[in-house]
Amino acid sequence: MKGMEKTILGVLILIAGMAVLLRVMLFLIPGITVTSWFRTAAKNESVGGTKRSAHLLGWAADIVPVNYDVENRLRSLFPFVLNEGDHIHIGWY
Repeated sequence: MKGMEKTILGVLILIAGMAVLLRVMLFLIPGITVTSWFRTAAKNESVGGTKRSAHLLGWAADIVPVNYDVENRLRSLFPFVLNEGDHIHIGWY
């Protein structure tokens, strides 16, 4: 397998892994909703996302409701958790 093929495969595996983790998370934390996950560049720009947003790769998601219990549960599952007031942003970086 060539370098570019390995890179594409790695990205696809990470996206699939995030999809599985999001499904598990919805089961483990009742009542939460994923309001944003993978975004196109146009969608990302329209919501004010950064040009290097992890959402562009499917490596981040936004979750509601925002409360102490949900935030703590998410911190136990993800390396990056940011309370942005109206949602909680989770991701790999």
